[in-house]
Amino acid sequence: MTLVSRRVTPRLDGLITRKTKAILGRTRDTEKEGFVRPEDAVQIIQAMQELHSDIFTPRAVYDAEKIMYSTVAYAFGNAQEFQVEAIRRTWKVRLQKVQRAGHPLNPEILHRYVEGNQTLDENVFTVINACNVAIRNQVLLKYPFNLRSFYPGDEINQIERGIELRRGYFQSIRPAIGQMVLNFDISTGAFFQPGPLIALCLAVLKKRNTANPNNELSANMSRRDRASLLKMIRHLRVRTQQRGEQPRIREIRGLSEVGAANHTFDTPDGQTTVAQFAARAYGRPLQYPAALTVQLSKFAFVPLELCEVVPGQLMKKQFPQDLMSSIHDFTNLQPQNRLERIRAGIR
Repeated sequence: MTLVSRRVTPRLDGLITRKTKAILGRTRDTEKEGFVRPEDAVQIIQAMQELHSDIFTPRAVYDAEKIMYSTVAYAFGNAQEFQVEAIRRTWKVRLQKVQRAGHPLNPEILHRYVEGNQTLDENVFTVINACNVAIRNQVLLKYPFNLRSFYPGDEINQIERGIELRRGYFQSIRPAIGQMVLNFDISTGAFFQPGPLIALCLAVLKKRNTANPNNELSANMSRRDRASLLKMIRHLRVRTQQRGEQPRIREIRGLSEVGAANHTFDTPDGQTTVAQFAARAYGRPLQYPAALTVQLSKFAFVPLELCEVVPGQLMKKQFPQDLMSSIHDFTNLQPQNRLERIRAGIR
C-alpha cells in the first residue's frame, strides 16, 4: 500500500488566513478571518468527498486540521479548489499536494523501523501520523472530539455550573520492539450541559434553577457576574427557531447590558424592542422580558429564553478549581471496571 499525502486548506467564503492551522481551529478567536471549527471542518471535507465521489474513490482520511491522506493519487494536479455546500453555507476548499508525484509515503518503512533497520526520521513520523488519522477518521464523523480523544456520550455525569462530564476514549498507534501496537484507554471530557440557555446561565452563576431570571439575569446583575457569565458562554453554539423558519445554529458573540424589554433598535416601521420583535417572530410574549439578550451576529440580539444550547460542546474554558473533586470521583475507577470500559469502547 502506498500513501499519498495532501494538504487541505478550508477557506471561509474565499477569505484566506496566513496560517493554515488557525483556519482549522488552533485559535479560539472565531472573529479571525477564515476560522473553521475542527468539527465543522470534518463535516465540510466529508461533504466534499461525497459530492465529488468520482474523484475521491477510495475516500481519503482527514485529521480535522490541515492534512488528508489517501491510498491513491487523485485525478487532479498539484492543487484543486472545490465549492462545497455544508452546514447551511457555501465553502471553498483548496487541496494542495504535499508529496510530489512519484514520492509517496511508504508504510514499509515502519516494518524496517520496528525491526531496527530504519532510523527515526520525518518519514517515519509522517507514516505513523497517517495511521493514527486513519483509525480516528470514522469516530470524528460520529462523536464530539478533541485533539486526543472522542466522546460517544454513553456515560455522562452532570455536575454543577452547567457542566457535564463524559467518558471518552483515547487511541493511538505506536511503534514497539518488533511490532506496531494500538494503545487504547479511557479519558474524561468536560462539556456544556445542553438544553435551555437560560438554565445554563443560572447554573454558571450558582443560582438555583427556581430563581427568577427577570431578577438574576437582568441589567441589575453585578458587573462581575456579567463578565463571568460572558466569559463562560462566549463562542457557545445555540439553536434558535423563528416561527415558520428552519432552526438556526449560531455562536454567542456577546451579552447585552439591558434586558430585552429595554433593548431598542430601529426598523423600517420605526423603533421597537427586542422583546416586542421576539413576540412577533416567535409567536409568543417573553416569559422573562427583563432578562438580558445574547448577540448572535453583528445586529442580531436574541433573548436568553429563546436559545437552546447545542449538545456535544466541549468546554475549552479553564475548569473551575473547586469542582476538580467531581472529575476525580468520575475518573477514579477500580482496575476491573476500567478494563471493562476499555473493552466496551473497543467493541
